[in-house]
Amino acid sequence: MSEPEPEPIFSPPAVRRRPAWRLRFRLPGRTLGEGELPEGLVEAGVYPTKKAAGERGLVILSMKIGYWLFPAENSQWRLAVRARHLEAVRRQLDLFESEQVVRPVPPTWPDQPAGWPLWWGWCLMLAALHAWGGGGAGPLAGPGLMQSSLVFGEGETWRLFTAQTLHADLGHLAGNVFGILLFGWISSRGVGPGLALLGAVLGGALGFAGTAWWDWPLDHRSLGASATVFAALGVVTGQAILAGWMLEWRGFWKSLAGPLLGGLFFLGMLGGSDARTDLMAHLAGFAGAIPLGILAGWLVWRGRAGVVVQAVAGSVASVLILGSWAAALM
Repeated sequence: MSEPEPEPIFSPPAVRRRPAWRLRFRLPGRTLGEGELPEGLVEAGVYPTKKAAGERGLVILSMKIGYWLFPAENSQWRLAVRARHLEAVRRQLDLFESEQVVRPVPPTWPDQPAGWPLWWGWCLMLAALHAWGGGGAGPLAGPGLMQSSLVFGEGETWRLFTAQTLHADLGHLAGNVFGILLFGWISSRGVGPGLALLGAVLGGALGFAGTAWWDWPLDHRSLGASATVFAALGVVTGQAILAGWMLEWRGFWKSLAGPLLGGLFFLGMLGGSDARTDLMAHLAGFAGAIPLGILAGWLVWRGRAGVVVQAVAGSVASVLILGSWAAALM
């Protein structure tokens, strides 16, 4: 009596299929040894994963030939065919391998820390100043709020920075704390916490300078960290524009205009909620921080924004605020 021929795991549609895990080869009179193939089958290749072996199996199926998969050492898989098909199968597999193109790994943006301690510390500083007397009618409002006649008329430029730390009431403070944590976190993931904070503070100062210039010679007054919040959004937008340019150019609209329109959408949605909102400060802060975000993103992309640069940038932002308050209170 002739020995029964093993059934292939995968076969052309006319042949019944059976899952790999259900295969059991029991030939009459003996048991297969370790690494041994059933009689009549030969090895066509060994592959690191079952998926890779299955892909080559599809090539064999296209020839209307069945194939078998067997576990091998080191979690590899053996691809087997009938001996009479081996030469034709190997020619086809060699052709398949020669057509495989190694695709380069697309570049990715360097990962940056979120800097939560820095942003929470900044928010605690805002709360402490508000509790000390930084409300709209508090003792710190006089020397600290942005007043265009004093900024341009008397040269009190420190007000561009101190005004970013004052708030009219608790609701004003709470809204800006939420915005700082949100956009501060997003901008930190793009350019690092130190550069993100410095960009937000400088952009906030540009925001107050823009609204003061817009209303000059009228005596315009303004305060609040909302200019800082939308400057952080500008940093996010600038970094996104640079990333769209450096990572994968997908055309003007997707790579450049897309991030800008996204930033303007958030600015319009969050930056003009009521009549007390200083829309010009928000718009100027957002626009002024975009080139700062591009510059910070370029430093990150070039590998020049390490721990030291981030620490120096965060320190400069803190010195600008503390030095401005020292000048205001003298």
